[in-house]
Amino acid sequence: MPPTTLDRIEEIESLARHNCDELAGLTAEIAELQARVEALEGGATTEITEEAFVERFVGHCLAQCGFTHFDDGEPVEAYARKVAPSYWADAHYRADGPEACAEGDMDYWGED
Repeated sequence: MPPTTLDRIEEIESLARHNCDELAGLTAEIAELQARVEALEGGATTEITEEAFVERFVGHCLAQCGFTHFDDGEPVEAYARKVAPSYWADAHYRADGPEACAEGDMDYWGED
């Protein structure tokens, strides 16, 4: 096997990051489509489990933000998993849905 050059390593790392971003986006799209199907079939209720809310919140953040880490190095996924339960715990936010909550939270990103 030929030796791996630094350029090749960087290329592989870039592809891996891209694939992770793509997967996060697809996961969020699937969750949103499942929610729409449930609503169309009349099976959806205003209640959502905390686990489902968190997964959809995280997936939406990752699909929409365009990056995987904040400037301070904290992963977006870790942050989203940390804050999503606080939105779910409030009935008014929970009724808005995880995607709307994620959008609202992301509106404040980058502000000091």
